[in-house]
Amino acid sequence: MELIATQKFRKATVIPVTHVSWELELPGPFQIAESLTFENVEGLLKPELFSLWRDMVSKRERDELASCRFALMHRFESGGHLGREEADSDDLAFKVFLCLRLIKPTKSDFQRIQIKFRDTGEPEVFSFQHPSLGPNVPDAESLNQVELGDISRLRILLPHFRDLAAKGPENIRRAVRHFNVGYTELRDPAVQLVVWSMGIESLFTTEEVPLSRKQLIARIDETVGLKTAIYERSPMREYISEKTLSVGELIADLMSLRDRFVHGQWIPAEWKKKKGRSSLAGEPINYSDVLREAASFILRTGILKHLEQRSTTN
Repeated sequence: MELIATQKFRKATVIPVTHVSWELELPGPFQIAESLTFENVEGLLKPELFSLWRDMVSKRERDELASCRFALMHRFESGGHLGREEADSDDLAFKVFLCLRLIKPTKSDFQRIQIKFRDTGEPEVFSFQHPSLGPNVPDAESLNQVELGDISRLRILLPHFRDLAAKGPENIRRAVRHFNVGYTELRDPAVQLVVWSMGIESLFTTEEVPLSRKQLIARIDETVGLKTAIYERSPMREYISEKTLSVGELIADLMSLRDRFVHGQWIPAEWKKKKGRSSLAGEPINYSDVLREAASFILRTGILKHLEQRSTTN
């Protein structure tokens, strides 16, 4: 009995990456992993590609996609329309985007478009996902832009991030989940601070018994460093005229504020008058918002340190 070969179609999952440095130029695709690249996609996502989706995709959204400069691209082959290969590529797309968000949080929304290449090489959109609700990014990260160094770091850390997602440890996976939920699903800054603080404790608690405050701070010091300035890599740094705010200066107040929120209390009255730092416009940023920025910084830095450690030991 003669077997009939199934025709394979060339396909790709496109993950637009917005808020990229205007100084970044790529002479060609930047290889991240097998079949995964970061590349210039100007002219790829033309508005007419979404003609069949016009009832779902607004003209504004089509124009924004058409103006996208860069994207992560996962190329694959598939013999069907929607099946395992498409689902696997979709899953990879989210993990890659989340790993990049850990490396450099920006205002970018997660979105993926799946395309099929015709014999002529022209793309055809066969699966489309609207962008997620814009992330709730702390003010200190609002000017962040993706640079080529961030993509280079993604190439190094992505294998270990995927291994973490597949095998754990479970407490680190919970920390990543809390990190992402804080950005994508929470609009309330107080709840966001609580969830990120939960992530910090998950990250550093490997036993069933909760850590004491002293033990937690000691582990944060070992991994992140109490002398580390939370704005050391922020584009805001040049606009902040106050003294450097370090993890050690803020961690005790962060944990105290988390406890107050969990137990139904609010920001201490004296903190409402306490200046945290200056904004771009020179206006004061509340101290409680500085603590929220510290929570994001400590959690993200701790997760990245774990991934970097895995990269040096494997």
